[in-house]
Amino acid sequence: MRKLLCTLGALVLLCPILRAQPDLSKFTVAAPTSTTFLSKASEVPPWIIGGSGDWRSYFFVDGINSFVGSAEGSMISNNLVIIQTGPTTTTSPTGGCPNPVWEPSVNLTGPASGVVNVQQYLTMSEGFVADAATTGEFYGQTMIGHPNGQDWRKNYYAIYSANYFVHPTQGPVSIGFIHAENKTNCNGGNVTCQNTLDIMNLLSTCPSGDDWERYNSFVCASWIPNTQATNWGQQYFPNDMGPIVWPSTGYLQPSGVKFTTGVNVPSSIQSGGYLYLFFHDSGPYGSPGNPPFYPPPAEEGRYEGVKVARAPINDALNPRAWQVFYRDPNGVETWHPSLPQGFTKEAMAYYWNLPGPKSTVILGNEATKQFGGGRFSVAQVRNTNYFIGVESYTDYTDPVPGKPGAYRLKTALRYSTDLVHWTDRQRIIETVDDWSQSNLNYPALLGSDGWSNNLVDANDFYVVGTNSVIQSKINKVHIYLPAGVQHAVIPESTATANGFDDSTGALTGIYPNPGHGVYQLSYTLNKNARVQINVLDITGRRLLAGAVAPNQPGAYIKPIDITAYDKGVYLVELLVNGSRRVYKVVYN
Repeated sequence: MRKLLCTLGALVLLCPILRAQPDLSKFTVAAPTSTTFLSKASEVPPWIIGGSGDWRSYFFVDGINSFVGSAEGSMISNNLVIIQTGPTTTTSPTGGCPNPVWEPSVNLTGPASGVVNVQQYLTMSEGFVADAATTGEFYGQTMIGHPNGQDWRKNYYAIYSANYFVHPTQGPVSIGFIHAENKTNCNGGNVTCQNTLDIMNLLSTCPSGDDWERYNSFVCASWIPNTQATNWGQQYFPNDMGPIVWPSTGYLQPSGVKFTTGVNVPSSIQSGGYLYLFFHDSGPYGSPGNPPFYPPPAEEGRYEGVKVARAPINDALNPRAWQVFYRDPNGVETWHPSLPQGFTKEAMAYYWNLPGPKSTVILGNEATKQFGGGRFSVAQVRNTNYFIGVESYTDYTDPVPGKPGAYRLKTALRYSTDLVHWTDRQRIIETVDDWSQSNLNYPALLGSDGWSNNLVDANDFYVVGTNSVIQSKINKVHIYLPAGVQHAVIPESTATANGFDDSTGALTGIYPNPGHGVYQLSYTLNKNARVQINVLDITGRRLLAGAVAPNQPGAYIKPIDITAYDKGVYLVELLVNGSRRVYKVVYN
């Protein structure tokens, strides 16, 4: 078995591990400053793909479409950046607001099994008749959809994140990850643009602005060769892949009533031969117990929250190559296809109320209503084996004084060694009462050289974001370790976890340590919690996955046995309601 310890004779040298991550409480979070981009406004902070010399490609979003343009110099060292080439349209919705149409009658055979439960599988605007043999073929079925069939890109189609890589057959490419919308727009109580998904919600009147009961979002991808012939990827992205992930609940309930607003706000990073995609699964729409909405399904893999998908870089242009992360109730972790079986963008209207594959929330389960997720963006920390993530969220435990039903919005930082298992929030860098006050809407990370959203230095980096009004000003918050302040790292086992009560003085730790491979993990809970105990090697690779078990309040002592593994240094991971605490143990 592979040795897990770096040694030099009798001297033990610890490889870079979780505790090497800087303690962000020692860092300075500077007041926001801004950079203005001359010639283009953006709803989200522009994503950057580096080019040659000092040139960078910036992707902008104007609230409907996306554009790309080039500039010399960075937004870190300049308060004004002039877009010198472009901006050129990269993606756009189908245009206009045609009325939704009902497709002609069709015969449909279901997924691989050949059997379809129509109430769970199809959106119906008229009655259906099953064949006598109930083989799964249905006749006279009609469905709602966009006249040109492109329901995923009706009103809004914009690149929120982008990456450059070399594909084995297509060569150098730029891929854009897209937030897309199919929604009903209203003006003065009248419908100005009808959605083409919610057939039970096609009303003639509605409130002004976006009508959230008839709002549907998607996460899609599109790509272009990055060559001189395409001006290095600065043209319209013609290779539309359509959706690459699907909401775990499906968009519609079996009755045809809305189930979710969809999946949204993507960000991406390359690592270990994969492209990783972070997105928010909005989960069940509406309040539990309030008809006509279903209560949220109490099932692992169907909860709302931030989730992650990935595809091998060599196959990332294939929508069917994308897989979502899932941890089953027994703690077994897998990756499986991110789209329903048989899905194609051309046949999308057949899948409105088919649930997506199960996928696990990686930042904590929002079904507890302690917080609501937003965008999550990630960067590799240079010359280390760990990553840092920036998260926007609503904190339902922090109400706004004097505003019943209003809760504060926050932006926070986390760490990970594998892009799947994340620490608790290490530092909250912005707290505001509402969206209009934030300088960091749709946050992303940015290196101190202004070159990349995916690579930052450990002690000096930026978080960038926007205001609630679309404008050419992009905000940036400098986060750095001040000169003369000693570099500090996160102490072992100090990351707080939801459900722990350290104030009781009860022992929470692991012993004997060092030991001979058998240990006792002690912890105390002050409320009901779902607990999982895992063992990782020194690189953060999970070796043993314990079952996820409900625990009542009280003190616990759990045995840990790693005698089947080589002597060395290991990490014991304690997960409580998705929050994480890690202990280093020495097996000698």
